[in-house]
Amino acid sequence: LDLILVTGDEATTGDDGDLRLAFLYFNDPALPGGWWSASDHPSFRQPAGPPIVLIPGNHDRFAGVFKSAGGTAFDKTFHDYWDGGRKVQTLAVLQGNNGEKLAIVSADFTLARNGDAQGLGGHFGQGYVYANVLQDLLDETQQLRGKHGKVGIVWAVHFPPFFPHIDSVLKLINEQLITAAAAQANVQQILCGHTHT
Repeated sequence: LDLILVTGDEATTGDDGDLRLAFLYFNDPALPGGWWSASDHPSFRQPAGPPIVLIPGNHDRFAGVFKSAGGTAFDKTFHDYWDGGRKVQTLAVLQGNNGEKLAIVSADFTLARNGDAQGLGGHFGQGYVYANVLQDLLDETQQLRGKHGKVGIVWAVHFPPFFPHIDSVLKLINEQLITAAAAQANVQQILCGHTHT
């Protein structure tokens, strides 16, 4: 493996206890030859294993007793993996044996506030393509091409645009904007999570 990419929903909720437990899956080293840590729980972190990169999902952003949108506890717990001050980040630039490069660029389209959701209960499962985050994603993509020349770009987002048969309370609001931006930026691959399938 060159990389382990987790596209969100590391934790069940954004509560501190859930986030701390989820953090152990990615940060507590597994014992040699297995996927179990010395702390007696499963772990993705292998000795001399591939790097792990991840992004937040809607579950990770739940805040408070009512599981409101826009929580920030994930940013504190997973600060070694995700810079909470930026909604768009280059997670990795992989290089092949022949010098070819592949960059994984991520954007956090989780809801900033409950009021951005559509429909009853939408704040639990919806994402939103915010114009400023989308512009940052385009800018980051352009900067990578300027820095690395010929580089393949893959976008990683939690919410899949135009996923067939997705319930309206789980959809990505303004999803057409991300697919239009991908076409504009000549990005042909978007890796997603969220569907639980």
